[in-house]
Amino acid sequence: MTTFSPAELGAAVGVARDWNTYVAAHAYAPQTIKRAIAAGVACIEHAHLMDDEAAQMMADKASGSASSRFSARTTCRDGRPSREKALEVIAATPGPTNWRASTD
Repeated sequence: MTTFSPAELGAAVGVARDWNTYVAAHAYAPQTIKRAIAAGVACIEHAHLMDDEAAQMMADKASGSASSRFSARTTCRDGRPSREKALEVIAATPGPTNWRASTD
């Protein structure tokens, strides 16, 4: 899901620059990552589902990335478990070969 418009991201980046700091964004999907980088976001947190174009944009703009491990125990906004969504993200994330997705 992409939640912020280009104008909203641009405004956040502008305010951060005024305060002599930067913006980091939690972004998973390629379109979300690309939108954030285009707006001037300095660091993309997670980026688990990035595609080649998003990776190239990060390299070209010298954007940082902080990929982190996560649990398959993911929930939807309404509080229901979302094993399917977690497995979709996990499938696109390199990790140890003995790592298994579990909601135990």
